[in-house]
Amino acid sequence: MAKLLGLCAALTFALAIALSNSAGATPGAKCGGFFGPWCGPNEFCQRPTGACFFADIGGRCVHKPEICILRRGVFYIPVCGCDDVTYRNNCERLKAGVSMKHVGKC
Repeated sequence: MAKLLGLCAALTFALAIALSNSAGATPGAKCGGFFGPWCGPNEFCQRPTGACFFADIGGRCVHKPEICILRRGVFYIPVCGCDDVTYRNNCERLKAGVSMKHVGKC
């Protein structure tokens, strides 16, 4: 029992160090995979287009916009997210924090 508690304490300590080192990630930094690093607050790890269901694929940290500004022609191009939801545009997908599966409806 003591060995198990020691192992759990060591794993918790290692996880705390990993999380504290990656909390300051900036947009464009590498992220993802099994062991991180992870993105900072108001960011998410965007994987390459179409790489939705691979557990160890890395990506890049991307900022989640708070609002989407209407621009002619860009605002109405639908995008399919990795969660199989059709978003009205790429900005709405980024706002939701979801990687892109493909351009167009799901």
